[in-house]
Amino acid sequence: MELAAIDAEAPWPLNRECNAAINAETTAWNEPELLSACTQITVPTLLVHGAEDPRPASAIDDLAQAIPDATVSVVDAAGHAPWLERPGAIASIIRPWLNGLD
Repeated sequence: MELAAIDAEAPWPLNRECNAAINAETTAWNEPELLSACTQITVPTLLVHGAEDPRPASAIDDLAQAIPDATVSVVDAAGHAPWLERPGAIASIIRPWLNGLD
């Protein structure tokens, strides 16, 4: 069984301490400043989002609008970890995108 399938079948344990630290950090972020910094990204960027991700798709949309050369791809039937949930779908997104780079 490939590693992604094993990981997908054995959910990651919830680390409440880590989640609390990340949530505390994100409340201190200045979103307009972060999005402004994204406008300075000078490389092609692939944003992959699971269609069933509990996080709002608007976050991906905001990033895509801010990053000058961004491509968004949505993985159907995947949540927050599409690379674990649908590794074949991820490969079918990433490979052509990489092949299209100069």
